[in-house]
Amino acid sequence: GVDGEAPYGQKGIVQFAGTWLAGEWWQVKFETTGVPDEFWTGVGYLTKSTITDELLVPTACYTYQKRVYLAMGSQFNFSAIDDETGAPQFTLFEIQNPGAGFVLFTSQYGNQDVCKAFTQLQGRLAVIGGFTVQLWTVSANPEDFALNQILDNAGTEAVESPQNIGDYDAFYLDRTGVRNLKTHMDTLNSYVDDLGIAIDALVQEKLLTFALSSACSVVDPIQKSYWIYVGGTIYVLSRY
Repeated sequence: GVDGEAPYGQKGIVQFAGTWLAGEWWQVKFETTGVPDEFWTGVGYLTKSTITDELLVPTACYTYQKRVYLAMGSQFNFSAIDDETGAPQFTLFEIQNPGAGFVLFTSQYGNQDVCKAFTQLQGRLAVIGGFTVQLWTVSANPEDFALNQILDNAGTEAVESPQNIGDYDAFYLDRTGVRNLKTHMDTLNSYVDDLGIAIDALVQEKLLTFALSSACSVVDPIQKSYWIYVGGTIYVLSRY
């Protein structure tokens, strides 16, 4: 009630279903009622050549600090707090829904790197791409999201392989074998450890004929060991 708020325009999503016919076009007219005609903003025409057929399709889902996160290719989306169903499944989370939004997943690897999976590490959200791991501090206010660290030449195509044990360890399947995201106790900086080196040769042989994306993992709730399934074999990390 004291400071003025800058105006912002309404955002909406329009979906055209079905197959586009040759020469077919749609007219979209935007206008504001109750003001002179010179203030309403134009007419737009949509044809198949002016839009893209690419849809934002989630490849992984993760819950963290009362939000749902979706891996959506070149970005990751997040819901509002305690409102995981308040968004279309295959498009952006509704930006007008307070607390929901998306973050572009950018790295030096350009278009070949996309968001694949999530885990958590030392109170931060670990966003895992094919070639990059990003550590994010998240907040109730999306504007306070902060990128803390980027680990290059680390990542996975196996979206169901990441698992965290405790707060300082997270495991995932790299192209070369099982790897471990760890955090230095003193600096809280993260690094990648080649924990699975003892079975790297076995895993790499499996991956010659087995799709990396088909691997999956779980943490044994009793022994707290990391189990990963690769090409018909379950490998178990012995912690004792």
